[in-house]
Amino acid sequence: MISDVAKKIKFTYIDLETAVSAQTYKKAQNIFNGGDIKDLEYLPSMAVAYVKGSSNYYEVAVSYKDIYKSDCNCYAGERGNICKHVIALALQILKDAGVEKENITATTLAEAKKIISSAIKKIKPYNGPSKIWFSYQHNLEVAALIIKQVIKELPADKEVAKYLWSLVLKLSKKLSHGGVDDSDGFVGGAIDGIVEKIANIAQKNKEILPLAQKFTKDYTGFGFEGYLKQLLE
Repeated sequence: MISDVAKKIKFTYIDLETAVSAQTYKKAQNIFNGGDIKDLEYLPSMAVAYVKGSSNYYEVAVSYKDIYKSDCNCYAGERGNICKHVIALALQILKDAGVEKENITATTLAEAKKIISSAIKKIKPYNGPSKIWFSYQHNLEVAALIIKQVIKELPADKEVAKYLWSLVLKLSKKLSHGGVDDSDGFVGGAIDGIVEKIANIAQKNKEILPLAQKFTKDYTGFGFEGYLKQLLE
């Protein structure tokens, strides 16, 4: 039953959008919107179907747990790449399961905390094997994207500034002691974005400037306090 499948799905719309280029994602949407998926069958751990390509249909299997464990017998899929056919079928799965597109905008601190708390769960230690490295980095990329997007519209007040700096310290600790492999710099980039938001808040609300300057006395281990000091000068 599709209700059972919904409980097993671990990927989201954001996972799909960031797994391929914007051009490939658009092509996948066209396949999905065009109804070019046939003989869809939901199995215990994956969904299988025939998905229309440029000239014929391809056999596609999408894992509920990890989009990177999906398969397609098209040219790109046989070379280990995530193709438009996999994304199209994944979009169909999300629709059938009643999964709504996630909200990654927040105007209040409470909203931001809830969304960011969920995103941080994707930032885990890397324990191998090497074959899951790309999937692992993708999860870091998605988490970073969410964090940077969510903080954009937060108000310029002290509670927001305090929370954001605590987030800098928390993520820095994950990098230094949490076993996170940030080889592609996604988490570090997210932290830079948070620091920039704090500096922006301090510029908009001068009452926060002394607090932000106090943050620069903390040690992050990666120079984020120095970056904040530079932005505040």
